Amino acid sequence: MEFKFTVLKNSEVLRFLDVFRQQELENILKEFNMNRAAIGKSKNTYLVINRDEPYAGEVIEIMKRNGHWGDLQNPVAESEGTPLKNDLSQMHTNLLHLEDSTKPRPLDEWHDDLGDVLWWFFPIQEPPYCGSPLDADWPDYHTHWTPIIIPSQPKVRKYTVAMDTNGSEEYMRAKYGDDCFTDNIGNAVLFDTLEELPELAAHEYVVYVEEDDDGGLSVAGKI
Repeated sequence: MEFKFTVLKNSEVLRFLDVFRQQELENILKEFNMNRAAIGKSKNTYLVINRDEPYAGEVIEIMKRNGHWGDLQNPVAESEGTPLKNDLSQMHTNLLHLEDSTKPRPLDEWHDDLGDVLWWFFPIQEPPYCGSPLDADWPDYHTHWTPIIIPSQPKVRKYTVAMDTNGSEEYMRAKYGDDCFTDNIGNAVLFDTLEELPELAAHEYVVYVEEDDDGGLSVAGKI
């Protein structure tokens, strides 16, 4: 059985995440749903049950009869290298990195090999000092530091005109002509700014396109 879904219990989200993380999760889900809609996917509704429910066996038998059940592996005991284990491991690493980058460290843990960092005095009542104790203008009252997080290079975003044709999204490949739309985003006319876009017809809309990790183009959202 392939593990295809990630399920979070709403009450536990409220219990285990603070309001800031809850907002982050809500923003992630909004972006996810927006991108699904941009490529023509509809909203799905799922039935979820715990395997320890007394009726779970009956549901499994129904799924087997309809070809929706295979050999179930224990997700905890999965072998190294499986996609699920790799994904969970990467998520855990990312969370640890985020936690480590926001954890204040005392002054005596800093050394000159670390270079410039952000310096704090608690309780926080002013912006951090950026630099090191070796600076000529070192304030000499900050007690803790955190590393400076360098953001990743933003993806180049371009825009094109799209329309829905019988449930399939097509993209403008020419400004004029009888056959000026294509279902291949790689053949679409891309614009650097929204101002460059032509006037839209009533059935047309704008999508933005970004390079994926393999260097190809993919629709990242709808405007």
